[in-house]
Amino acid sequence: MDFMILENVKKFVFLFIIGTQMHASSKDDTPPYVEYAKEIMNPFITDSEKKYDLDCIGTGGRFAYKVAGINISFVAFRKGTIEEARTLEVKMIEALLARINADEKIRPFLSEYPFKSKDLHISIAFQKKDGNYYTDGSIAYVSHIKNRLFYDAEDSKTGQLIEILEEPYEEALKIVQRK
Repeated sequence: MDFMILENVKKFVFLFIIGTQMHASSKDDTPPYVEYAKEIMNPFITDSEKKYDLDCIGTGGRFAYKVAGINISFVAFRKGTIEEARTLEVKMIEALLARINADEKIRPFLSEYPFKSKDLHISIAFQKKDGNYYTDGSIAYVSHIKNRLFYDAEDSKTGQLIEILEEPYEEALKIVQRK
């Protein structure tokens, strides 16, 4: 009987050690640039949430071999206007670009240096606390994709988001800089 307990303990210890080593080696397989990207993104997200009263609802990017793109999604629990959405998008994109391009650890792993706004996808949903959009013509969603800003509102009849404005990022940047 004691022999069986001892064998089970040995098996448990063996499996525990193997499992721990597998977990440790999987962490070691994470490319360093993914960790560097997190080191940049996490404080940016925290700062953006506090400064602009936003909640981050998702992150991602294109990290297969290098840092080729970064995606961050936020929600704002309030009505939104085109002016506010534009200003938030531009200020946040410029702030994140500055952080990325100033970070010397990530620089060798960027798909191109300096990193460009076209490689950032930041989106903001403007919603009520219950998750529904405002249907009074307010902006429901703004996103930056491939150097274009897209502004959507919810169609009160269909409940679908419809694009109400699209503009090049450079135009939005000039408008915000003039303020």
